[in-house]
Amino acid sequence: MLNVQTRQLILRLHEEGKGVREICRLFGITRTTVRRCVRNTYQPERRLSPNRIFLNTHREIIKKMYLEHEGFCVPLQRTIKEKFNQDINIRMLERFCKCFREAIRSTVSPEDRTVRFETEPGDQLQIDFGEKVLIIAGEQTKVYFFVCKLGYSRKIFVKAYLNKKEQAWLDGLESAFYYFGGLPVTIVSDNDTALLKIEHDKKQKNFNEGYQHFVDYYGLRAISCTVRKPRSKGKVESAVKYVKNNALPGKSFESIQQLNTYLEGWCQFISDKRKLAGFPQELNTPQERFLLEKRHLRSLVLPKIANVRFETRKVSVNGLVSVDGNSYALEMSYASKEVQVQISDNSISICAPGHPTVTLDKTTQVYLPIQQKVSATSEEVRRSAEEQIKMMSLDFHVNPLQRSLLEYDQILGISKER
Repeated sequence: MLNVQTRQLILRLHEEGKGVREICRLFGITRTTVRRCVRNTYQPERRLSPNRIFLNTHREIIKKMYLEHEGFCVPLQRTIKEKFNQDINIRMLERFCKCFREAIRSTVSPEDRTVRFETEPGDQLQIDFGEKVLIIAGEQTKVYFFVCKLGYSRKIFVKAYLNKKEQAWLDGLESAFYYFGGLPVTIVSDNDTALLKIEHDKKQKNFNEGYQHFVDYYGLRAISCTVRKPRSKGKVESAVKYVKNNALPGKSFESIQQLNTYLEGWCQFISDKRKLAGFPQELNTPQERFLLEKRHLRSLVLPKIANVRFETRKVSVNGLVSVDGNSYALEMSYASKEVQVQISDNSISICAPGHPTVTLDKTTQVYLPIQQKVSATSEEVRRSAEEQIKMMSLDFHVNPLQRSLLEYDQILGISKER
């Protein structure tokens, strides 16, 4: 940056007939700078702000963190605040990271625009599952996270699992009800096999027994989207992307429990305060809109049942019923009959018409048939058979009801010599 005295000297030398190139060599500056001094259009560089100096100083570190956060500046801004205690303006950070964007720019074509579909307060809850590989306890782990979103307020609830079986869906839904403090009228889901079965030849789809019992228990109206039409539940689809791109980039956790604690805090302090486009300023955050929607949710009065499943099983001809990969022995009067099975974490209860309810412990009352030694040779089998014959003979000789033949001879008067 040239001071005032230097610029005046350049102007005087130019008036005395010095050439531009000669002045450049004298001061070690460019011809453009000399011409600006001559034309009085030279402007000194602006002083860099502390945030800009910080970004320039830590350029490579910021670039690495930007790539770790998958190109999303909002979670990167929070991480910089947490690690360096530096509050960077989001626009400044976006401009600074613009040159890094090419490294991770997606080649996916943009989706077509969709029409926003609005619902009444408390009317609809959309549910879905997403998945992402995270560092859990130092190892890369594929985590499935249940996401649901209220249609009116756009309030989000998230909970992580290691699978997305039916029990995870039901537990996620029940946890969401208690998080929101009430029940909606309608549940909108996709066509996941954990929730329903599709008979393509008959063009029919029916909810699974466990999911149907769950929605009936809470008095909900369940709707499944048209197959391959994810935009039918576009609100929760965008929520899944929002969770993956805002809450999870650059994060690692010691356990699933720690991850769920973080996600609940993220829902309350980050997601609930985001600005929603297209709504009045006084009612444009999920936190503000939920205050209105909460009054329209139905109250929770029933006990939790997410960890209890109701299924139909057929008892085998041997009187065995299979539950979660294990067999349980029943009385032979149950053989070849269909029974209703209530399955909880620790026990199963079996009901059938004309029979009393049987409750079995899932751990201690598993049926374990006698295991035979598969690798036994023919010689070992022969020896085992001989041992069994000896034991049978021994039992025969010590039978207290058996008499010696000599006693019969004495009674009949038959001498031993004869």
